[in-house]
Amino acid sequence: MDLTRPTAYITHPDCLRHEMGAGHPECPERLGSVNEQMRASGMLDELRCLEAPLAAAADLKRVHRAAYVDLIFENAPTAGYVQLDPDTAMLLKMQKPIERPGVA
Repeated sequence: MDLTRPTAYITHPDCLRHEMGAGHPECPERLGSVNEQMRASGMLDELRCLEAPLAAAADLKRVHRAAYVDLIFENAPTAGYVQLDPDTAMLLKMQKPIERPGVA
């Protein structure tokens, strides 16, 4: 096993649009703070930093149930929030972050 390969850090500016409402821990400020700490500590120099590509619905369906992916896209709000389940809300401007899955 090659242990010399760097760990990838995959992100995109769209991730800073992931906003779940006042008081929710998943917020642009938190991600900005994490990114800044990684930069200040030099950690980003040790990582392979990559820009997250967009994922097609078919890509998302490889790792999530197709019905769930369809539910998300079919219920994308035209304004405000849509509550997908008790723990998951979706905001209009979140469409692109959803299409950039698994990133920070």
